[in-house]
Amino acid sequence: MSIRVLMHSFNSPEENLSAEEYLFNKKKQLDDRDEDILRIWESNTYFVVLGSSQSVLEEVFLDKCISNDIKVIRRCSAGGAVLQGPGCVNYSLFLNLNKHPQMRNIRNSYYLILSMLKKTLSEEYQLETKIEGISDLCYCSKKISGNAQRRNSSILLHHGTLLYDINFELLENVLKIPKIQPLYRCGRRHREFVGTLPLKKKEIADCILKTFAMDSFSSSFSDLEIAEISQLADIKYSKNEWNFKR
Repeated sequence: MSIRVLMHSFNSPEENLSAEEYLFNKKKQLDDRDEDILRIWESNTYFVVLGSSQSVLEEVFLDKCISNDIKVIRRCSAGGAVLQGPGCVNYSLFLNLNKHPQMRNIRNSYYLILSMLKKTLSEEYQLETKIEGISDLCYCSKKISGNAQRRNSSILLHHGTLLYDINFELLENVLKIPKIQPLYRCGRRHREFVGTLPLKKKEIADCILKTFAMDSFSSSFSDLEIAEISQLADIKYSKNEWNFKR
């Protein structure tokens, strides 16, 4: 697929999440002839991300977040709470569903996208992974990739993570064990459930590019795009009205 590649990490957590919603909204305004988008990024600071409908107090130890100066920010898509930061490479796909009708079914879209990643990890890096639950990719029985989506009738935003390093102490300090768990978790605590890929950051980025962007062109955010992303971060993702609405 012809795809615009943006390898850009913003300095603030708010801007990194704002960019996801901004690109989703921008994609809605374009026609079918416009290219799809792949963004790859990694935060240089730790922060907690909530799914759009999650409750703060049900998912995080808020006192620990405050004492560790960890921001809690709500994303525009569904899914579970995660700890973002160094060691977590993120990829975001913005796809036109008229061009990719096979992605209209939610379960099917997760399976197709994760199967593509699974194939690349096997063929290029000899790493055998397994799709578990609806939206997880596992290596050695541990979750190394969580994924979430937002969609409307014409656009799919699929974003996910690939882990190469984890601060387990911080993870267990700030995130509660979720009440709703995939069956394969079997009640495991975070340290026993979450794992990493034996790859370096660049190798993971290359894996994502080989999977989704063989027919691609590198691009940068324009000055206008950066300004509008920053504005959205200021008026929404920096506000308690959004982040602590539940």
